[in-house]
Amino acid sequence: MLDEKSLDLLNSIQNKILLQSPADTWTTDMRDMRKTAMREQASLRTSKHLNSETFYQKYSFKNKWIRLDESIEEIKTMRKL
Repeated sequence: MLDEKSLDLLNSIQNKILLQSPADTWTTDMRDMRKTAMREQASLRTSKHLNSETFYQKYSFKNKWIRLDESIEEIKTMRKL
């Protein structure tokens, strides 16, 4: 069984993979997951947490990964946001 932080990290990695992969031959479920990841991508790029608040509410998380302010600033600099 996964603990909260592992599930948090795995979901974030899954979304990155979904966004970088072509969706030509995917099942409907995978396409839906990709659409959700695309919708959330902009807001998550510079958020303090790896996943959306909806994700955390769905699984009743108490512990989350937290990005350091320096990390968020680096992302903004690299992407010129």
